[in-house]
Amino acid sequence: MQRNLKLFDLLLKEIYVWETLENEPRSLAIEILARLIVRAAADNHTEEETHE
Repeated sequence: MQRNLKLFDLLLKEIYVWETLENEPRSLAIEILARLIVRAAADNHTEEETHE
């Protein structure tokens, strides 16, 4: 039980940090994450095509 509480506490701290960001840095972080996701998906798609 103690281990779960520590994990939960860590998650709350992460959420708190996100909520303290102003709109501009938050939007920038979302844009960067979106680009990384698109790049990873494109790389995965390319890799699948080469295996066919």
